[in-house]
Amino acid sequence: MAQISKYPISKNVYERIFDIFLETFSKLNSKREVSDFFDEFLTPTEKIMLAKRLAINVLLAKGFEYREISEILRVSSTTITSVSDKYKYGKTINKITQTLINKEGIEDFWLEIAEAFTSMGTVGTKGASGWKYLNKEIKKKRTSKPF
Repeated sequence: MAQISKYPISKNVYERIFDIFLETFSKLNSKREVSDFFDEFLTPTEKIMLAKRLAINVLLAKGFEYREISEILRVSSTTITSVSDKYKYGKTINKITQTLINKEGIEDFWLEIAEAFTSMGTVGTKGASGWKYLNKEIKKKRTSKPF
């Protein structure tokens, strides 16, 4: 877990620096800018920690058991419980998680359509090798997700 100083700051200072922090994020306009910002601002450990928390939300929403999540993401059940509590009672994180799952579902749907379409061209006709290759690549993309 991340560590903070044992010397507390005043509420006014906290509110001001947190406001600046949020303002900074709201000004990032592209995935590239966000990625560059995180690369420069966060340590690798902090980036992994944040990504794992988001992944825990997604896996919980998909119905994974704590034990499965622990094995996949290499996190403790305490961490999962902490994230789960926020997931159960949070509104914004639920909305974001559902958006991610819906986007993934739409992508899977189109990959299934593409796979079905390309499989029609793989039947021993002239030029079938190109269709077979494309079909194989689509199947690889569909099955490459770790969860």
